[in-house]
Amino acid sequence: MDIHGTGTFGKVAKCFSLDHAEMVAIKFLNVDDENISQEVEMLKAISVFDSDKKNILLVSLESLKSLGIIHGDLKVDNLMLVNHKDPPFKLRLIDFGLAIPARYTEIGDLAQNPQFRAPEVMLGLPLAEAVDIWSLGCIMLQLFLVDSPFPFECSYGWMGNLVDLLGQPADHMLAAGEYSKEFFILDKSGWRLMTREEFKKKHKEEPETDKSSYISFKEELNKKRISDEQDKLEFQDKMAFFKWILSRGLVPVKPLNIRL
Repeated sequence: MDIHGTGTFGKVAKCFSLDHAEMVAIKFLNVDDENISQEVEMLKAISVFDSDKKNILLVSLESLKSLGIIHGDLKVDNLMLVNHKDPPFKLRLIDFGLAIPARYTEIGDLAQNPQFRAPEVMLGLPLAEAVDIWSLGCIMLQLFLVDSPFPFECSYGWMGNLVDLLGQPADHMLAAGEYSKEFFILDKSGWRLMTREEFKKKHKEEPETDKSSYISFKEELNKKRISDEQDKLEFQDKMAFFKWILSRGLVPVKPLNIRL
């Protein structure tokens, strides 16, 4: 009936099911490879869950964890409102094209959208279902602050933000990371983030200056225009949320155990 959206690998069409007499969405893929079969297998695996519970995002992630599945592409574009008009509003997690059983991942796999990518991926560490929880946190931060502190244009800027915002990853993580030495140097005093000059010398490229540090991200927030008292209160709420995140530091994250 209509094309509702177009992505990198296909299109989503609005259709009418004659068998069930209802509107449905059908995904048409542009490619024909093993990724299609993998997505179908992932959809079959999650079909055993209660559809109402799957509309609650954290429950969806807990359900995926129970199956040992990583969604791998959690971002704003892959969250849909089940009903735009009638509360309570429910979110549905879509697009399992990059979903994969955690046991099949390999060290060094570059999964996830860069803006929502977990530190384990950036450092080249073993991956688990918890990387989706990191992505969820990034989505919340982006929606609440109307921006993301992790730039997708520059890997050095991404890692610099991580260190400035949440602290440097633990030494044992850096020692085990396949990509740690792309961003960090191990000297007599221990691990440290490369300077911009050291990164440029190693990679033969200039790091992006846009949002490459916590300072510039914080300044960007402070530049937001406050037009009235309501905006001022909203801005204060946002900064309080931001400071709370900073107070947490970089800690291991596990999916929540939720029972409904």
